[in-house]
Amino acid sequence: MKRVAVIVGGLVVVLLVVAMTLPLFVSTNTFLPILQQRLSATLGRKVTIGNLSLNIFKGGMVADNLVIADDPAFSTQPFLRAKQLHVGVNLGLLLFHKQLDVTKLDIINPDMQLLQAANGRWNYSSLGTTGAAAGPVGNTQSTPQSNSQPEIFSVDSIHIQNGRATVGTVPPMGPSRVYSGIDLSVSHFSFTTQFPFQLAARLPADGTVKLTGAAGPMNPSDSALTPFHAKLTMQHIDPVAAGFLDEQAGISGLLDVSAKMASDAVTVTSSGDVVGNRMLFSAQGKPASTPMKLTYSTTYNLASKIGNISRATIMAGPVTANLNGTYQLLPGHPQIELQLDGRDLSLNALQALLPAFGVTLPHGSVLRGGALSTTLAIDGPMNDLVITGPVDVRNTQLAGYDLGSRLSAISALNSLGGGTGNVTDIQTFRADLKDTPQVIAITNILAVVPALGQATGSGTILPGGQLNFNLLAKLSGKGGLGAVATSVMSVLPGIFSQRVATDGIPLTVRGTTSSPVFNVDASVFASGNPANSGQPSKPNTLGNALQGLFGAH
Repeated sequence: MKRVAVIVGGLVVVLLVVAMTLPLFVSTNTFLPILQQRLSATLGRKVTIGNLSLNIFKGGMVADNLVIADDPAFSTQPFLRAKQLHVGVNLGLLLFHKQLDVTKLDIINPDMQLLQAANGRWNYSSLGTTGAAAGPVGNTQSTPQSNSQPEIFSVDSIHIQNGRATVGTVPPMGPSRVYSGIDLSVSHFSFTTQFPFQLAARLPADGTVKLTGAAGPMNPSDSALTPFHAKLTMQHIDPVAAGFLDEQAGISGLLDVSAKMASDAVTVTSSGDVVGNRMLFSAQGKPASTPMKLTYSTTYNLASKIGNISRATIMAGPVTANLNGTYQLLPGHPQIELQLDGRDLSLNALQALLPAFGVTLPHGSVLRGGALSTTLAIDGPMNDLVITGPVDVRNTQLAGYDLGSRLSAISALNSLGGGTGNVTDIQTFRADLKDTPQVIAITNILAVVPALGQATGSGTILPGGQLNFNLLAKLSGKGGLGAVATSVMSVLPGIFSQRVATDGIPLTVRGTTSSPVFNVDASVFASGNPANSGQPSKPNTLGNALQGLFGAH
């Protein structure tokens, strides 16, 4: 037994000595021009290597200072630069026949530059098209002395380890994005057959992405059009930090994505789920406390760069809405043209999402019961969206807010038994919305509050929440504060009771969304003439008295 151990130990020593001395007898740099020529021919780009040395322990050779040139239409800087390239070879052919048979390529810690032109074409689109057009001839076995033209070859394995990619546009459109921890593995690579791949990367803010599937055959004119099918998994993605969305868009959150993707070189189809936490859809809003889930199916035309969403479902608790429309992915800001349909959405459930859209209720108040229906058009670039459409709220209560106490007639009316109490019933609220980053315009307002009556009008909300509304309130004579106000007005002679009954009371709403300030515009009564009467203005002491009655509160 002892003798066997001695023999084994001796063999190990011999092998180590051979492994360490072989580089002294094999001049691997003589293979350097051949390797450069083959890689250049395969990629269709100039490839340079600084030095090539034999490393038996790594199963082949180690190349220093690998540089792959970029498409000259994009940049004069390298497309890829790496300090080390491990080249797996058939050692028997290399050592005994002086033939270079490449079996694998490992690119260590590369820096890559990914650029997209204004027409949507990428600088990697021309990568490998020369090899794809020529077609592979398998693992070629040329000697250093061969004078033949460089040949295209396939390999068993290509591996990019711990890569770093800088993504930008030509010409520049904003800052570049940097992604690290890129790990790409390709098995049984060939230009004319399908090959499996795995791609993983780290994104800013601790996001991760993983794409697993198969691609090929390579497209001979544009490698970006190579057919593929894959499963996509993304976790903890901050779309702003990752550079997918501009901060100016006012949209943020943390996303988890699980999807299937496939391309036939003409159209990319994708379906899956996107779960969003702490979602925010307005720069003036606050992150939603309720998670949101988007289940979607989409097709994307690679030539036009236009995608179509035939139907997608957005869910947040019991709230469900449908989304459809188109989008265009071009450098800069993606363009969208979508429609959001929501029918009879529970306001109790929807309330937790309102702050995410910049909707603020008066301080201390909540909505109870009722439903909201809407059909909204969402159009424009992602950093300058315009949202338009009708909003219809039915049968809800604004609890914790006494609307009557906020009206400027509070002292007179409440003393007569008016007021809406701490809960304001809202039978109807309908309006047309136009939401832009600069201002929210709300027109064609119709609000029916049983205790008061109904109000019509329009107004705007600025990004800071400042209100500027002009309403016309027609008070109800059936009960509550409206009946009290009508009784007060009825004791006024002639034209004043007629004005209240016919035209209503003009109100202004100022202040902010969290603290609105209501005033009655008593100036219209000062003339002593009804609106549009055509009669000259004349002072009236009763009109002046109304200004006292409807003072600001």
